[in-house]
Amino acid sequence: MTTNRTLARQALKDWLLDGNIPHLDDVFIAHPLRLDFTRYASSEEFQCLIVIVFAEEGELRFALGGEHSGMKRIDYLVSLEIYFRSLLPNPDRAVEAFDELVDGVKVRLREDRRLAQTDDVVWQCGEGGYGIQCDFMLPDNNNIGSEPIEHYGLMRFEITQWIIA
Repeated sequence: MTTNRTLARQALKDWLLDGNIPHLDDVFIAHPLRLDFTRYASSEEFQCLIVIVFAEEGELRFALGGEHSGMKRIDYLVSLEIYFRSLLPNPDRAVEAFDELVDGVKVRLREDRRLAQTDDVVWQCGEGGYGIQCDFMLPDNNNIGSEPIEHYGLMRFEITQWIIA
């Protein structure tokens, strides 16, 4: 059985991969056993893998005309875990490319709040009170001054569904 969570996660993956996001190689709907950058490299300069994580979920019922009619609003707090690697020995270009990737993901999310879904899989994405929030981590001290230069980030937003309940 395919669940609403599974459908929403797959819709987000497809939406990101179908976009023209700079430096994005692949998107996973679950943590792979190993993040193998070399299998997914689309260029010799930069590599990027994103993992979709549904970090939280909330559900509210809205009764519209009595006890047996109504809908449920389900909100998933999504965390995109961004794993980015630059193979260039240039920290300035590495962070610039990372910024291009992050901006590319945001632009893609803004293109269609429904992620091109025509049913109730996604009512809205990246909107509402939570908006789009980002956290970025500094490269690991062990990597400073060496190659590859790695950057990590979390991009958080909500995906909302409405279902009949």
